[in-house]
Amino acid sequence: ALEIKFNKLYLSGGASSSLLFPQILSDVLGIKIYLPEGEEFGARGAAYLASISIKKNKNLKKLVKSSQKIKKIFYPNKKNYHYYSLKFGKYLKLRTQLNNIW
Repeated sequence: ALEIKFNKLYLSGGASSSLLFPQILSDVLGIKIYLPEGEEFGARGAAYLASISIKKNKNLKKLVKSSQKIKKIFYPNKKNYHYYSLKFGKYLKLRTQLNNIW
């Protein structure tokens, strides 16, 4: 809806522990999915922001990159991306056609 283009996505939380979901997400979006090492990323983000606010660190991007380790990367399967794109196109067409009855 926001029409934002991106070429990678970092996934954490419950869905990141699935063996299948990150691959499906990569295929659907046609982008790389990165699973970072670690846990409690919300708390980590709050600590990064606190560090910036007390001027212990100056650059948030550098701080994040310096402590970031990637556990696994999922690459999109072009065949599956094409399949999902066709299905999504059909879904959009059907949704538009059903607008009058909603």
